[in-house]
Amino acid sequence: MIGYLIVGGYLNKRRLIKTKCGLKLKIKISIVLVLSLITCSCMQLINTNHFAVLNANLANLNDFYIHQSQMDGEKIGCIMTHGESNLYLQYSYILNQAKFFGATVEDITATITTESLSTYTIVVIGDGGSSWSASELTALDNWVRSGRSIYILGDNKDASQVSVSNKFNVFYGPPPSGWSGIDWDSPLMVDVTHTSWVYPSLSTIDLSSSTNELTVVISNSGNGEVVYLQKGKGRLLWNVFGEGMIGDSQVYSGHNRQFSENCWIWLANNQVSPFRIDILISIIALNPSLISPRGLSLTIVSLIIASVLVGILIIAILIISLKTPDIKPKPKPKGKRVLRKRKMWNCPYCHAPVTLHQVEKLKKGESVNCEYCRNIIR
Repeated sequence: MIGYLIVGGYLNKRRLIKTKCGLKLKIKISIVLVLSLITCSCMQLINTNHFAVLNANLANLNDFYIHQSQMDGEKIGCIMTHGESNLYLQYSYILNQAKFFGATVEDITATITTESLSTYTIVVIGDGGSSWSASELTALDNWVRSGRSIYILGDNKDASQVSVSNKFNVFYGPPPSGWSGIDWDSPLMVDVTHTSWVYPSLSTIDLSSSTNELTVVISNSGNGEVVYLQKGKGRLLWNVFGEGMIGDSQVYSGHNRQFSENCWIWLANNQVSPFRIDILISIIALNPSLISPRGLSLTIVSLIIASVLVGILIIAILIISLKTPDIKPKPKPKGKRVLRKRKMWNCPYCHAPVTLHQVEKLKKGESVNCEYCRNIIR
């Protein structure tokens, strides 16, 4: 993408895109664009494979953020036994995100027993459905305490979610009102600087009546909207924002995708920490046995190819710059009124347009609230 920006900006500045030019110049421009594409592909290869330098030994690397191997071997079950909603209709992005990290995702339609849950490491419960039986709740409780995880999504106080939540002494409360508080130090908020969600949620987690073992990540008016619980060796996570935060229609807003990524990694009982190249170098230097020869070779070759192509790209741009005469821009037509384009102000979080009244306030140094996402703009 950097190559495209450089070449595109250069060609636009010199008006080569709309100007008739010779065959040689066209060939040069085509070569530069092809090199830009290849360079971009190589950089993407490095981005997706530089973690392959390390073996997926999370026991020794639990402080290192290995993106594509964080959920290797994890098996996620989407509960549909009691008529729960099909999660792919609302959460296809985050389910595919889990697959990208190495997990497999399946629907569970059988009766919940110790045997039917035995092959899964994470179960997801969405909106809808009827209450669970006592034997199913007991099987789920034992399954979680053995080191598995539950992800409860959605803001509807439906029977399925209620019966499961109540089993762990977690109870639903009234809809949220006012502003939310966020624990930015939570492992779920690593590399997240702002989130965005659509109001109103239909419920919250009632912290006054629920177990005091809950950890609150996002709260509103004294109740929880994103909370989690450690139960034995297992983990439970509630996100009552559900579709309004990480559903397919909202997951691209703010840093919601990063938040969703952190949730999956946390549920997989792996530590979420930001990527730092110095940690990678230190780990390799202190423990060379962690190096995967195939991954290291692939990374080194990718780096060499990308470096050579970047050099060729720069040289090609310089050659075009030296041998292509400047083309003067067309003069503006006289006698016609040239309309001045008004500069648009947009919200830095959701990119919605800012009203003229708010623009005047911002110019005076005052703060305003975005009318769409309600974030504070300074």
